[in-house]
Amino acid sequence: MPRAAPRPAVGFDKPRNPQSATLRKFHRIQGVADSLDVSTRTVSRWIASGELIAHWLSRSVRIADDDLRAFLARRRGA
Repeated sequence: MPRAAPRPAVGFDKPRNPQSATLRKFHRIQGVADSLDVSTRTVSRWIASGELIAHWLSRSVRIADDDLRAFLARRRGA
């Protein structure tokens, strides 16, 4: 009896969108604070309140560039 072709593992197939394969850029709290001319405490408050999405990588907090842009767009409209 012939063997069936193996199915690719989930999550390991080629991405449909070539841009989805690019790495996201992340910022540190200090870098966000410096670029927005606010304190690191203000950025931490935005994260704690859920206004700014942050990611914990090991023991450090990082803000994705896309999340920062979305946050700024929401704040611009307020």
